[in-house]
Amino acid sequence: MTDLTYEQLAKFHKDHYHPSNSKILTYGDQPVDAHLQMLSEQLDTFDRAEIDKDIKQPIALQGPQEVTISGPVDPLTPPEAQYKTSTSWLAGDPTNVHESFALQLINSLLLDGYGAPLYRTLIESELGTDFSPNTGYDSSSGAGIFSVGLTGVSEANVPKVKETIASTLKEQVQQGFEEQKVDGLLHALELTLKHRSARFGLGLTQATTGSWFNGVDPFESIDYAAIIDTFRANFGQGRYLEGLIERYLLNDNTLTYTMVPSPTFGAELAAEESSRLQRKIAEAVSKFPSEEEAHKQLRERELELIREQDEGKSANVDVLPTLRVTDIPLQAKKEEVRDSMIDEKTKVQWRETATNGLTYFNGLAPFEGLPDELRMLVPLFCDSLMRIGTRDKSMEELEDLIKLKTGGIRFGYHASTSPHDILKAQEAFSMSGYAFDRNIPAMYELFHIILLGTDFDSPKAHGMIKELLRSGADGAVDAIASRGHSYASRYSNSGLNPAGRWAEQTSGLQQVKLITSLAAAEGDEVAMGELVQKLKALQGIAIQSLTTSFRAALLLTHKHLHHEIREKGGAYGAGCSSNGLSGTMGMYSYRDPNPSNSLKIMREAGAWASEREWNPRELEEAKLSLFQAVDAPVSVDKEGLGRFLQGVDYEMEAQRREWLLSVDAGQVRAAAEGVAGRLERGDG
Repeated sequence: MTDLTYEQLAKFHKDHYHPSNSKILTYGDQPVDAHLQMLSEQLDTFDRAEIDKDIKQPIALQGPQEVTISGPVDPLTPPEAQYKTSTSWLAGDPTNVHESFALQLINSLLLDGYGAPLYRTLIESELGTDFSPNTGYDSSSGAGIFSVGLTGVSEANVPKVKETIASTLKEQVQQGFEEQKVDGLLHALELTLKHRSARFGLGLTQATTGSWFNGVDPFESIDYAAIIDTFRANFGQGRYLEGLIERYLLNDNTLTYTMVPSPTFGAELAAEESSRLQRKIAEAVSKFPSEEEAHKQLRERELELIREQDEGKSANVDVLPTLRVTDIPLQAKKEEVRDSMIDEKTKVQWRETATNGLTYFNGLAPFEGLPDELRMLVPLFCDSLMRIGTRDKSMEELEDLIKLKTGGIRFGYHASTSPHDILKAQEAFSMSGYAFDRNIPAMYELFHIILLGTDFDSPKAHGMIKELLRSGADGAVDAIASRGHSYASRYSNSGLNPAGRWAEQTSGLQQVKLITSLAAAEGDEVAMGELVQKLKALQGIAIQSLTTSFRAALLLTHKHLHHEIREKGGAYGAGCSSNGLSGTMGMYSYRDPNPSNSLKIMREAGAWASEREWNPRELEEAKLSLFQAVDAPVSVDKEGLGRFLQGVDYEMEAQRREWLLSVDAGQVRAAAEGVAGRLERGDG
């Protein structure tokens, strides 16, 4: 980036960001003619440009090729297991959608789930702690690429990874794939196609765009009925999937990529950046008569840029097309729900609507007086339920049943602040899943089998829990690096109310610290025994709770922080968020080169907002932005869920809607004064 010139950037934009190089998709029940008319009017303002439409192919692989680079040391994982390595093959032509579909199924059969062959031989065998991020089949470029890799590998095990991948693939070809496992994947696909999420259309367009640019017919790629029929015909002839593995993967035309941990990586990177900075400064200074003149001129450029940014901030945007708050309906659509009781103690909320033949289930079992040490183990407990298996069935067998009978089942932790008092909250063990109506009894039976039957005393339980701990610790640093602002926000909220504290314990930095410390002590069998006893205690609490009380079925962001912290301060992103239910408001930045300045801006934000004369257009924009989220489409499985999970009913939502629509500039300033006061007192 530091070598990129303005001229290069402008040329790249001109060459590539042009309608002639675009793909345009629409989805929905709006009239197509009106869409096409609007598009025509916009496109008529451009001349056709000559675009390079050649589909770029990756390098050819003739024999084994290897690339080794240095990388950072992960402080949260064992020092002896810091290597990362993966092996890739070119596999198939993405324009052949039928073969690409079969290769995707091979990917799932080999990699997905604890019973998958490559999971067993690579991770369960402790060659590594988790699959590398590039693992899987990728058909988004000019050629299909199949990759398998591991993180958390010791130096001695690096060559064994590739050897084990090859031997596992060869063994799988000899054994063949079980028809039941293939049927489970096809059943899961059928459920996915029946499930209509709020983002279904957007997801469909996003899924087709990349392949369309690489020569795939978008209509052919979403004709799932034809794709599945073709697959069934090929699979019925025998050894179809095994033949594809033989053709593409049982060879050594591979690229093996390995990262070697370097304790000096960070220092070397910083030194290189410092050296490059000094070189760039010297290059800039050399264009002026003297160093003093260079600094003077560059400072004037900086001030000119700041003035330009400030002018843009206050520019008249009335000429731009926009919606109006009057376009927002005063009343939202009411989602009708009904309540009932089972056995005079089980509360049930029902939402009955068109679901394409699917039934969605959410269940909460309240925790009462749960100790901190057990609460922090709930995420590990939920992961263990989906890993260990029962006395009668292995997790591999249970996974096959889940795929054959459901669209997936989940166990988790739920906490919610009371809508009437932000200092009161409720926590619960949660269960959710969905299935075809005919399979609902089977789904309930699976919940029952897994929760009551998971065998924490089995000979393999300790090893499986250690796997989960190693995998969790391995991904901790990457999670913090990619979502650091989320962890910071969660930590800052932890002292404000019970739900904030519980969220930090179960999904924040405290959770990371717990998992990494447990992973570091995995060799201590006494500590592991104590951990298992705590997990068994949680199992008993969850079962008892289910038995006794089971319940089934912005202005600152856009106008100040984004401008001051991102546009002027150089942070990758910044904003402000609020949660009316928990009574909290937070400001954040991420990938920020100047966090101390950002904190200063945040402390002054309340005063800035309270002193600003908000004009009608700004309030209008803020409300439109807010209602973009409030009135966003809702997936059918989420309808009525706010009432069930948080106790927020339609009347509360209607009152909030009325308040939001009627907010005026005086109320904004009054709220900002409150924020400013709390920031000044350090109450946050």
